Amino acid sequence: QSVWSLFFDDDKKFRPVGREVTYHYNEPGRYTVAMVVKNVWGCADTVVKIIEVLPDVSLYVPDVFTPNADGRNDTFMAVGRGLKEYSLAVYDRWGERIFYSEEIAAGWDGTFRGEQCQQDVYNWQITVTTFEGETIQKLGRVTLLR
Repeated sequence: QSVWSLFFDDDKKFRPVGREVTYHYNEPGRYTVAMVVKNVWGCADTVVKIIEVLPDVSLYVPDVFTPNADGRNDTFMAVGRGLKEYSLAVYDRWGERIFYSEEIAAGWDGTFRGEQCQQDVYNWQITVTTFEGETIQKLGRVTLLR
């Protein structure tokens, strides 16, 4: 039986692996990976490759929420990763900004100036900046259901 080992340059050690390998890099970049395979007779061969790990950027924005204090889906908020900067603005149908936050974990609770907003469709604008410096702007609508 053959023995397979991989060397990942970010952790500087060989590790035995099977024929299928999953490895997680914490940062995007170019990495060198070396594979050594040794057969049952002790013959070995080595392959060295440079791989490029691309940024893992994602953003999910729901299209409906129900701020009824039942503990489920009470807040309108985005979920994302790979984001350095973030802002969310929510507007009513007349274009008045009724919510703004620069914290992805701080969502809109369906109120404006302490009053509950009516069931309606609201416009939102999200602007994010990735760690690579790319700025992305998304526009959409969310339905507030009571």
